[in-house]
Parts: sequence; structure tokens; C-alpha cells
Amino acid sequence: MRKIATLVLVFFVFSACSVSEPSTTGSFADEEPKVKSPVEDTVDSPLESPVDNETDYTYQTVFRDIRGITSAEREIYEPMQRFEIENYEERNAVCADGTPAVYYFRPGEGDNAKNWIMFLEGGGGCLTEESCIETYQQKPYKFTSENLGPTLHNGGLLSKVPRINPDFYDYTHVHMPFCSLDMWVGDTQVEVAGQNLQLRGRVILDSVLEDLSDPSIVGDVHLGDAKSFLLTGSSAGGTGVYNNLDWMAERLAPLNVKGIIDAAWRLVIPKFDDGSVFSYEPVWDFFEPNLDETCLRDYADTPWDCMEIVKLAPYLETEHMFVVDVDDKGHFDNYGITMEDVNTPEGLAFIENRANLVRETVSVVEHVFAYSAFEHTSITGPRFFQIALNGLRLRDVIANFVFDSGPTYFIVSE
Repeated sequence: MRKIATLVLVFFVFSACSVSEPSTTGSFADEEPKVKSPVEDTVDSPLESPVDNETDYTYQTVFRDIRGITSAEREIYEPMQRFEIENYEERNAVCADGTPAVYYFRPGEGDNAKNWIMFLEGGGGCLTEESCIETYQQKPYKFTSENLGPTLHNGGLLSKVPRINPDFYDYTHVHMPFCSLDMWVGDTQVEVAGQNLQLRGRVILDSVLEDLSDPSIVGDVHLGDAKSFLLTGSSAGGTGVYNNLDWMAERLAPLNVKGIIDAAWRLVIPKFDDGSVFSYEPVWDFFEPNLDETCLRDYADTPWDCMEIVKLAPYLETEHMFVVDVDDKGHFDNYGITMEDVNTPEGLAFIENRANLVRETVSVVEHVFAYSAFEHTSITGPRFFQIALNGLRLRDVIANFVFDSGPTYFIVSE
């Protein structure tokens, strides 16, 4: 069992990290494979040290050799530009408050302009009346597009800076703000506290794909001329990826479509504080989300079970990769755990048992990068280039996954 002091150290070390951007280049299948090998640099790591590679032990290190985007780089590298969905009212492509849904777009460069990455944002949720009210009290800005600026510099996998994101910096990038708060699967209107809210995540995605295919809207680099499409997302956005990936792959055929699902491996287990078990049934009753049809047939009596990732994962047909923090603090609230509980033997035992359950359940996934940082998301922040397992950074493993060029299965050992 890990010591409490070690867990607290890990938490505070990661909390202190500044957000940085990564860099990348390439396409799915048409280029020479870019095999990512373990780096040999000396690293400053608060975690386990490397061990004998002859064992099955998967070790974790934290690199400090790359920093985030600088002020000078913000002046040099073009940000993504905001676009409003065309005819949004007629198409019901609206945020929860009825304002127009928007997206941020930046065309790629050279041959890689035909290779696309779309990122689904997360943050909060409006899945029951109670959760809608709670999210509005904590994050009222998530219900609207009114406060979204004209440009956006994203990090990690959507960074424009080559030293940060060497494999995908020149891809065409699309960032989707999360203003529908419905895990990107809704197409309905609900009433909460006397107010009508629009849960139109699936409609927004469909409308954006249509607009991105129109050169009169986005210019010469448009989806109709694309070669590959990588759908990514974090937290609720990651949930949006696994709920929409197969639908989107079919929608975009014959494009080569893959998915990366970050910070969305949520287990349904008894809570720490009262032993109760979360159920998605109230979510299903609230707005009947668009879910995998095959899963729904198999779970006809309990269709809400198809919202649980462990049960849905076997139905995902499109190639995908999970990125998981086995000690994801972003899920602690779901289990009645606070950071103060980390300092108690009972809380620590719960956290460690949950982490082992995550390791066990995610082990059946073909492509996985499961690390431990007591954080939440990773693919658009510093963990994209800081965290490494067996010497391979997350960004390198993602490149291996995209290019079919190297190992893509890593689960950090206990």
C-alpha cells in the first residue's frame, strides 16, 4: 500500500504544474510510421523509479524539460477562430440557454491540413434537474456562448507549437465548447426550475460536421476534402467521444476515424461516505440520450446501463484509446470522497481499492495509457508531455496509436 505522504506529495506536485502545450505532425496511415521509443533523459520524478525492464512492472516518470506556450509564441502562432453555427435556431444547434452553439477552427498546413482533430470540451453536466441546478450555481457560464471569445489557444494535442506538439501541430484543429451540458448526446428540451433548457449536444455535433464540410463557411480546408479524423475529448467530453464515436465514424465514412477518450473511465461502485450506489436511471428518465443502439437492445430492460463505460466499452467498434488517471480526483465527488479523506486510513484504503478496480476494468481495453497523478484531464494540458510510462510520454503513445507505429498499452503498476 502506498504511504499517505506519498499520495499527498503527488497531488501537490501536479497541482503546482503550469499548463503547457505540446506538438505533433503526421497522418493516420499514409506516412512512414513514427515509432516512439523510450527517452533516455534524466528526469525529476516524485513517483516510482524505473525498475528492471525484464519484469512486468510499469513505472511512471514525470518530465520537466518542456514548458508551456510562452507570450512570444502566442504572438507567433495563429490561434483558433470562433465560428457560429449557421442557421442555429432553425437547426436547434443551440446552447442550454438558447444562444448559438459555436466552435473554434484552425486549418492545418501542407499535407496534414487534410488530417483533422476535433476536441470535445467537458466541465459540468445537466443530466438531472438537481445536477442542472448545481452546475448552474457553480458554473453559470457553461450554459451559454455569450462569454466565449473570438479566438482560442488550446494546449496539448491541439497546440500549434511544434516543440510542444511535434506530431499534430500542423493538423486541422477544431475545439468544441461544451454548452449543452448533456454529455454530447442530447436532442431535447427540458424544464428546470421553471426555465426551458436545450440539451442539444448531438444536434450541435451533426450541425458542426455539416458546416465544416462547406468551403463557403470554412474555406479551402474543409471536411469534405479530409483524409483522417481523430475525435478526442476530456471528462464529459470524453464521455461524448465514446457515446458518439461509432455514429461519427459512420457519418464520416469512408474517412479513417479514431477516438481518444480522456478522463472518462468512471466506475459505478458504492460511495465512500454512505455506501449508496449511483444509477444512471434518473438521467435516462430526464432526457433519454442518444446511445449505442446495439447496447440498448441488449439492455432493453435497463437502457440507462449503456451510459456506464464498463458496460458500453465492449460495443465500441471504432478504434479508440483510453487515457485514464487511476487516482482521478475529478471523480472523487462522485464517490463522496474529499481531499481531506486522503489523510485518513479509511479514505486512503478506498482510494487505493478504487484505483485497483480501475486498473482491473480498463485492462481489457486494447489501447490504454493509465497513469497516476491525482489529477483529472491530460490531453490538452501539461500531462500530455510530462507523464511517461516505461519511458514513453503520453504524447508519444498517442502518436503510436494514431500512426499504428508502436506500443499503446500501459497501465501503471501499484
